[in-house]
Amino acid sequence: MFQVSEKAGEKIHEFLKTLEEVHPIRLTLTEGG
Repeated sequence: MFQVSEKAGEKIHEFLKTLEEVHPIRLTLTEGG
């Protein structure tokens, strides 16, 4: 696991939310990570 700054984490979270609307990538990341 790696640590990121709060700003980076927020951008990553926002990016994943956008992708999640198009494709259930969140499940893939959870299973893979």
